[in-house]
Amino acid sequence: QVAAFISENYEHKLSLKMLADKFNYSPAYLSRAFKEVTGFNFVEYKNNIRIKEASKLLQQSSLSITEIAGRVGFNNLTHFGRIFKEYTDLSPLEYRKVKEI
Repeated sequence: QVAAFISENYEHKLSLKMLADKFNYSPAYLSRAFKEVTGFNFVEYKNNIRIKEASKLLQQSSLSITEIAGRVGFNNLTHFGRIFKEYTDLSPLEYRKVKEI
């Protein structure tokens, strides 16, 4: 349920505490259980969903990188670029150019 909620609401500000409150768990329990079930910690899972969505938008739209970052839940463009590169080994701009070919 928690993973589905993240997948459906990735563009919103999500925190472990907010999810723990919503699903009536302690943050520590939710963190452990989430990692056990998904293999990812909360932040990794959330970022993975966001980067997948950003990748689609970079390929399928002409939105600016700043607009895409905001649409997938990143408020800071520098942070978005750093996380995107961590997951794809390319900057968002490099990714868009490579995928155009």
